[in-house]
Amino acid sequence: MIAPLLAHNAAQGVDFTNSPFALALEDDGGTVVGGVLGYSRWGWLYLASVAVPAELRGQGWGRRLIEATETAAVQRGCRYIWLDTYSFQARPFYEKLGYQVFRTAA
Repeated sequence: MIAPLLAHNAAQGVDFTNSPFALALEDDGGTVVGGVLGYSRWGWLYLASVAVPAELRGQGWGRRLIEATETAAVQRGCRYIWLDTYSFQARPFYEKLGYQVFRTAA
């Protein structure tokens, strides 16, 4: 359906391709128990999901995941990180790490 639009954009030199991004949080046995999913494009890294199991929260795992994400973003040439969260999720956590709200839904 949007193939003609993507073809037109590509002909103009505009690439809308997302580069997938993932970091896994594994337990001692190597089982993935959480992590980060997203993509990068045009100097931005978008975090679609950040998950830390309830029993591991408050132990620094979320901070470590975000720090590793920030390092990977720089390595990808990204200057910015964007994420979504709900008020009942992790907004205070992200703000504690220096993230700022730029839009809220009514």
